[in-house]
Order: sequence, then structure tokens, then C-alpha cells
Amino acid sequence: MNTANLQLEGLLLAMGQLIRLMVDKGIVSQDEVSGALRHADAIATSDQGKLRDANAQAILFPIRYLIAASEDGDTRPFHEIAAEIGRARDRAQLGGRSD
Repeated sequence: MNTANLQLEGLLLAMGQLIRLMVDKGIVSQDEVSGALRHADAIATSDQGKLRDANAQAILFPIRYLIAASEDGDTRPFHEIAAEIGRARDRAQLGGRSD
């Protein structure tokens, strides 16, 4: 696996736990976190322009990982959340949507 991918995995795991900590401490609500991440997803989706699909999906993956990780009450391994995102992407592509 590419070293940059491992670094991204570590960063996403840390960010997911920091988000969970902030929600648990009442610093932000789950709704605020979800709203902010979904807004980031919408911006990234609308700003794809001339990107190839693989590049667009690469941009969206960290955002979608944090959405899934922050909404999950239990801590799941990185690979489970990543696989879930991949399955959702595949279902969307089969359905003819581009998200």
C-alpha cells in the first residue's frame, strides 16, 4: 500500500476520534458535525468540473469516511467504513447517479 494512503488512514482515524470526542463533550452536536461534513461533500461534488471519476471519488472519500465514522456510535475499523463507502459508490454508479 502507498505510504500516503497509510498516512491518510491515520489522519482520518484521528479526525474521526476527535469529532467523536467533541460531540461527546458537547462542544458540537452530531447534527452540526453531519451538516458541516455534508456541506463539504456538496461543495466537493459540485466542484468536480473536468476531473476524472477516480479523482473525484478520491476527493470525496475522506469526507464520506468522516461522515460515516462520526455517525457511527461504535468505533469500527477503517477497512469496514472504507468498504461501506465503496459499496455505496458502486450502488450509486449502478443506479446511474454520479454521487
